[in-house]
Amino acid sequence: HSVHQTIHDVGWSDLHSTLDQWLSSKNLFSAIKIKGSFSYVKVRAVRRQEHNRPLVEVTREQAIMEFHNDQEGWLVGFWSPGFLGHALSVPGYHLHFMTADYSKGGHVLDLKMDEGSVSIQTLHTLVQEFATTSVFSTSKFESNKYASNQLKEAVS
Repeated sequence: HSVHQTIHDVGWSDLHSTLDQWLSSKNLFSAIKIKGSFSYVKVRAVRRQEHNRPLVEVTREQAIMEFHNDQEGWLVGFWSPGFLGHALSVPGYHLHFMTADYSKGGHVLDLKMDEGSVSIQTLHTLVQEFATTSVFSTSKFESNKYASNQLKEAVS
């Protein structure tokens, strides 16, 4: 299932509700690409790090950027289904902005789009690869206690 639509004069929450009507199912992943003209975009970008640190920690040091005045660019990202929780991705929409010259961008926090060309592709397959480094294979990851408790309850 794929969608190709044009939208005009939408804000951040309006964009979500507009995209909602074009998703084939909220139980499947969807890839989203929007080429557009934006009067305002607010993004965040975490700073480069030498070692993997928890997302909540690195976002405390994030840079916030705002773009104004008819920026041409791209929104790219995914819709992720909520039933997976936070195990594979953040549920809902996760979109990034990139200027047309590919020089600036980040994770979208807010926007005002003048016009956009929307493409959505439903994804029926998910492939997960894991790192092959010794750091990954010897790391002790925190379990998702909420999901673990639910699983224990379901199987007992």
